[in-house]
Amino acid sequence: MTAAALRFRRDALLARTAVAAQRPSTLKGRRAKALALSAYTDYARAGAKWAASGRARVAHRLLLAAADAKAAAAYARAGNRLLVTAGALLG
Repeated sequence: MTAAALRFRRDALLARTAVAAQRPSTLKGRRAKALALSAYTDYARAGAKWAASGRARVAHRLLLAAADAKAAAAYARAGNRLLVTAGALLG
């Protein structure tokens, strides 16, 4: 679980780097880029929290694990909303 969460975080950071390198040509494109960057930042935070949750679970700190998992889910939902909004701007 922890290894998959760390891969998810790494992939989110790589995607954020790739989006940051793009140069939008329109105002909507600039807004979509900003939303996508925020989305991938939230995904990276979610991955970090999921990894922390896995480590806490292995250490038998179940309340901390549950709190980290809940925070990760909130970051993932926020990232999903932002990315869908960014796509709607461009679509």
